Parts: sequence; structure tokens; C-alpha cells
Amino acid sequence: MDSEKREGYGMKIGIVGAGRLGSAFGLYATRRGAEEVGYYSRTQASTVAAASLVGDVGRVYTDVASLIRESDWIVLTVPDDEIPEVVQKLAEEGDVEGKLVFHMSGAASSEVLLPMKQIGAHTASLHPLQSFADGCSGADKLETTVFGIEGEVAAVSVLEEWLTAAKNRYFIITATQKPLYHAAAAVVSNGLTGVVDFALHLMAAAGIEEKTALSALLPLIEGTVQNIQEKGVAEALTGPIARGDIGTIVRHTEAIAGQAPQLLENYQMLGRLTLATACQSQLRDPKRIARLQELLSE
Repeated sequence: MDSEKREGYGMKIGIVGAGRLGSAFGLYATRRGAEEVGYYSRTQASTVAAASLVGDVGRVYTDVASLIRESDWIVLTVPDDEIPEVVQKLAEEGDVEGKLVFHMSGAASSEVLLPMKQIGAHTASLHPLQSFADGCSGADKLETTVFGIEGEVAAVSVLEEWLTAAKNRYFIITATQKPLYHAAAAVVSNGLTGVVDFALHLMAAAGIEEKTALSALLPLIEGTVQNIQEKGVAEALTGPIARGDIGTIVRHTEAIAGQAPQLLENYQMLGRLTLATACQSQLRDPKRIARLQELLSE
């Protein structure tokens, strides 16, 4: 592969899966100089919509063998559980000798692409540490997204060059490391969403309706993220646990136990996580730590 194509210029990219991630990545690749971005998907409507998003360079494929034949890179953005079946189909349908084939799953490693590797493809996984609401906003987010790369050396090298040229940061990880890496990403993104939902349930128990509660909490969430960015996790922590304020935690647990007992277990679990962070830097008093541990474990 010549140097221009290794950096994405003049590249013909075939994407299997035309959902939010596939649409976002195709638009992002177009902005990085891709010559063509072709789509193949289960539904014609999603294929057409994704191809239309990238404008004149977009191509709609109804035959996956044609997409393979006409693409330099083949990208899988299908749901994780569908990857093995799709890989088998691709391996049976087209000649991938010397082509770069990668999926964008966070949890699966490139090992799932073994049937493609066995017939001459260079295989990898490329995972964006990002969430995607739609193709347009997703492509914008990809401008500053950090990626996780895993796979065989030749494929990883190509993706490194491409991301470096695009000025994206990245990690190189192994197949063994990938599940832990993805678990961390899921906790930060999906877990945070779950925590916000939990907070809204507490607000509801206090008689504050969801829309009002969410608009009140969002500035606090944004401020917390900014503090983490500026100070690091341990120093950014604020609140009663970081201060060792036992009386406040007693009032919290008593109120929840009395008014919303179904929420107490999760409050205590999150409190224990917070206490562990507090003990890294701000909270040193062993008696207060012991009492908080007791309150958060009852």
C-alpha cells in the first residue's frame, strides 16, 4: 500500500453496517481524504442514508462481494454478536488478500477476524472511546476521540499512521487487555448514565420531577468533569465522604431507608467506591474511615 493510501488519501473504504457508528466513521474518513466510502447493510434504507451523508464519495452496495472487491479497507461496524457470522460470510464472498480488515467493537478482539486473516487479510480492531447519537455529530466527535488499536503488526502499523496523520491519539493494546479496557470505557459512559438515572430517582423521591432535576444536575456533572480534567480524580473529589462528614452520611442513609429503601443498596455501593477514592488523598482519619465503612456496609 503506498504512503498516501496508508494515510487515508485516495483510499476506498467499504463499511459493513450502516448504523450510527458506521455512518459517523464513514463521514470522518471522508473528511480525512477517503476517495470513496461504500456501504453494505441489512436494510437498504440505512445503507442509502449512510452513503448520502458522505455526499459524492458515497456508494451503495447491494452485493457484499462487490464491496470487498472495490475497497482497500473493509470496516465492520455491525453489533458485536453479529461479527462472527458476518466475518464468515465475507470470507466466503470475496478476495481479501492484502486488504486491511478491521472491526470497531470495543469488547471483541481481532481474533474474531481469523477467517479473514487465514485468506490473506491484515486484521485489527479499532475502537473509538466515544458514544454516538447520530452520524453527523459522531463524525464531529471523532475529530478529538482517542482510539484503542489491537491486532496484527502490519494492520496496527497502518492504523497508527492513519490516526497520526489525522492527529488522533490512540492506545495499542493486546487481545488479552481489551476486555478490561472496554469495561473501563463502559463504566465511564454507560455507568455514568446509570448513576445519573439513580440520582434522578433520588430527586423523584424528594418530590422533584425529572426534567427539573436533570436541568439542575447537568451543571454539577459538567463542573465535576472539568475538575477531574484539571486536578485529577483524587483531588477533584468533593462532598461529605471526602470531608469525612459522618453526620451527613447518617442523614442520607436514614432518609433513603425511610423514604426510598429500594435505593439504599446502590447508594451504599456508590459510597464505598467514593470512599476508596477519598482515601487516596483527602481522607486520612482512620476512625472516620472506619465509621464511614460501617455506615456504607450496613
